[in-house]
Amino acid sequence: MMTSYFSGWDYYTRPASEGRILLIWQGLSVSVEVLKETTPWLVAGDFNAVFEVTNRVGGHNITALELVDAQKWRALGLVDEMRTRDWLDLFPHAEAVVNWEMLSDHCFCIIKSGAALNCGVKPFIFFNMWTDHDNFKETVMQSWCKPSKGYGLERIIRKLGRLKHVLRKFNKRTVGDVVQNYTIAKENYQAAQINLQGDPHSTDLQREERLAGEIFSNHARIYDNFLRQKSKVNWLRYGDDNTTYFHACLKQRRASNRITSFVNETGQLIERFEDVVAHFVNHFRKIMGSQSNASVPIQRSCFRYGNSLSLDQQICLIKPFTKKEVEDALFSISPIKSPGPDGYGSGFFKVMWKDVGAEISKAILDLFDRGLLPEEFNKATISLIPKIETPT
Repeated sequence: MMTSYFSGWDYYTRPASEGRILLIWQGLSVSVEVLKETTPWLVAGDFNAVFEVTNRVGGHNITALELVDAQKWRALGLVDEMRTRDWLDLFPHAEAVVNWEMLSDHCFCIIKSGAALNCGVKPFIFFNMWTDHDNFKETVMQSWCKPSKGYGLERIIRKLGRLKHVLRKFNKRTVGDVVQNYTIAKENYQAAQINLQGDPHSTDLQREERLAGEIFSNHARIYDNFLRQKSKVNWLRYGDDNTTYFHACLKQRRASNRITSFVNETGQLIERFEDVVAHFVNHFRKIMGSQSNASVPIQRSCFRYGNSLSLDQQICLIKPFTKKEVEDALFSISPIKSPGPDGYGSGFFKVMWKDVGAEISKAILDLFDRGLLPEEFNKATISLIPKIETPT
């Protein structure tokens, strides 16, 4: 049919797609050669098909038959969006910018696969995997026990700030490359198992195999802890070999959360990193930090209507907090929750609580007694959350 009705056009298909055309091009203008089907490749254009209900705005409503046909074509052709694992492995920084064309009812799409932009100095983030090292607590306490100026939370902030530099060196000199350490430990363990199979009665090989297994188990736990925190996945059990799944979640999270451009009020695409940063900072600067007065004063007469607190409930609200309540509040926070501007998550305080918990609890309780909040607590990190159709 192609040669009869579309003279001068070439096409590509495959048996798995039941003979349906996956790619078509004009042979007189373009030369296309499919070298290897197993390598991810990009097909862009107007497919005249919809894969989701949100793909069409206006016009006729999308029918279920259209979705089934498009999804079947994509499944048979092994075609997917630029979010597959293989694509993200080869092009981790690929992005597609879609914009409307003024003279057409179609929009154009610019696809880029360049290198990552220089996004400045990365902020400090405490990694929970550090706590799996034997000398972690010793390293922390050597810095923590040094004299610090200030009182209460102000002194805690100074200690945490000083500890950041110590932990950066600890990560570089002691922890090292987590992925490489895991890979080497796994290879050494496999080699020890093979050697033991050749001479199963050798006590030396048995000892080497047991030692290699312990080292691999330790590095596997550290690697699993690292991927779990980076991918924000915590419901899988350790030991189920979830590294592939964690890597996929991590790459997907990086691709979804990276914002490298925006379209301004005039429709111009802005891609320069400094301009992108200035745009979002200026936006939030206009709406945050300003002072405004309530337009309507509170009517005290309204307090007489509706439910009200009893005397016992009022006393319960104003009674002092206890050290146990501070500890319970901290330990209720998941260790993989995103940290604040200081970079420390709850995982650090949970592990070090026996050593520094009393000092931190006292500083927090003093805050409620004195009512003095250090200036550092007014700082915040702006996190832009990509929009979805059904936010929770």
